[in-house]
Amino acid sequence: MPPLSGPLAEGVHTLQLPDIALRYHVHGTGPVCLAHPGGPGIEGEYLRAPELEQHLTVVYVEPAGTGGSTRLATHPHGYTRELHSRHLAALIAHLPVHRVHLLGHSYGGFVAQYHAVHRPERIAGVVLYESAPVTGPEHGEEIARQMGVRWAEELHKLIPGARLLILEHSGHFGHLEEPEPFAREVAAFVAAGNA
Repeated sequence: MPPLSGPLAEGVHTLQLPDIALRYHVHGTGPVCLAHPGGPGIEGEYLRAPELEQHLTVVYVEPAGTGGSTRLATHPHGYTRELHSRHLAALIAHLPVHRVHLLGHSYGGFVAQYHAVHRPERIAGVVLYESAPVTGPEHGEEIARQMGVRWAEELHKLIPGARLLILEHSGHFGHLEEPEPFAREVAAFVAAGNA
């Protein structure tokens, strides 16, 4: 596949939106997968997964108020899943592809779920990575007991066509702790959705 140009050229890009300048990074080749980091408020550099980039064009989003993306005028208020979903929609519309996969890590998984429910039109698939279907006290108690697999199993049962990967030797950062199986499974999921 030849190197991409324009909004999907390798490197750092900035998309000017009405409320902020949204920065994103592009690495790799293959089907396009937008990666939304955890947080909120955490810079996304930790989410970089070179092994995954061997199979996919990964667009790493720096959500509003993090990294090189600008803050909201109401900072620190207003950073909601709806806001992040609107920004994802604008970025997806900006990219020269019809459909993308979303990868959401932790809080980014909440954003990806929200986006898939409210703006599914250009979504080819969603990878929920260390996320859950709920937030609040029950979620916090479950995490404290180190039983987060429960939420992954629940999502797996509820989402038609879902695939479940449990990385036995990882904590919250499987893409760093077990990069090969993580990349292999995400790439296989995206490939199956593009077939």
